[in-house]
Amino acid sequence: MHDAYRMPLDIGALGRALITLALLLALAVQPASVTAKEKAAPATKRLRFQEHGKWGYRNAQDQVVIPARFVMAEPFSSHGVAAVVIGDRWALIDQQGKVLLRPMTSDNGPDPFQEGLARFIQDNLVGFYNPSGRVVIPARFDFAWPFFDGTSSVCKACQKVRIGEHTTVEGGVWGMIDKKGKIIVPMRYLSPGQARNMYTIYR
Repeated sequence: MHDAYRMPLDIGALGRALITLALLLALAVQPASVTAKEKAAPATKRLRFQEHGKWGYRNAQDQVVIPARFVMAEPFSSHGVAAVVIGDRWALIDQQGKVLLRPMTSDNGPDPFQEGLARFIQDNLVGFYNPSGRVVIPARFDFAWPFFDGTSSVCKACQKVRIGEHTTVEGGVWGMIDKKGKIIVPMRYLSPGQARNMYTIYR
């Protein structure tokens, strides 16, 4: 009876020893991959923080990467850029805080992407950039409407006119471009509607 009672104790001890050995082996294998992931996260992750009424960004280790100097700040996108307000204008920055370009303002925010492109302003001219902040079509138009069906209506010598809280565009000559910036309808029509009507002829 005494020997029969001791057998479960011996098996239990053996089981604990095997479990301990398995945990030690697991710890010996796991740290490399876990550490690699932990090291990769701070390099790409940016978290907003507010200080003295301004916004900045910290990394995943809570270290300040971009000091609090923005009036407003949006979260960083999966493409590694963020829209912020500097002074009274929107800007697109990279993960080091460098200004890449100045998005056009639309409904009090940065111009939304349409068909993978959004508008930006440089020297009072309009161009287009992609979600990574890369300029696709340089700023060379006095105005441009968002892309629709692969085309954008653009103008030369037109003027923006403020009507209440909204802005319209008047005058100038209009044409159309494709998503590479190539002019596909010559800029010689009196309205974007006329230019688009001519698109069926030129394409």
